[in-house]
Amino acid sequence: MKKNRIKGLLTAVVLLSGLSSTSAWGQTMVVYSSNGSEAGRYALAETTRMIFGEESMTVKTADTESATFSLGQIRCIKFEDPTSIQGITTSTAKLRARLSGDFIVVEGLSGETADARIVALNGSEVMLLNRFGGQPINVASLPHGIYILRVKDLSFKFVK
Repeated sequence: MKKNRIKGLLTAVVLLSGLSSTSAWGQTMVVYSSNGSEAGRYALAETTRMIFGEESMTVKTADTESATFSLGQIRCIKFEDPTSIQGITTSTAKLRARLSGDFIVVEGLSGETADARIVALNGSEVMLLNRFGGQPINVASLPHGIYILRVKDLSFKFVK
């Protein structure tokens, strides 16, 4: 009984930390069972309640549906964010970007040029680089926040 209570509290902490991010709009909560398979997927914008009992968790959605999971059968709960850029596999997937101080360093253009742009999370374009050849991009003038760098058909999220 005490083990389940601790597990329930840990699960609640994980959920609350995921909900406290910038906005739940667009995020999805995925519940994985103990064997690693997906047990449930819920849009947080449509989730009205998450109820934790001694040995279970219930998720209720806006359309009044609900699902109950035994805490002993939950392996993990993850939050997917549509602004996260992950698992891109294209012919130009060898491009890599990293933030180094006030500069973004893009590697892998191999002498090519491409248009590059930096977009803020509100959708406004904050920087446009025509015929970008991979030189370091100075982002010192940008206010602190989350941005997306788009080069060719790849996007890279960075936090300044």
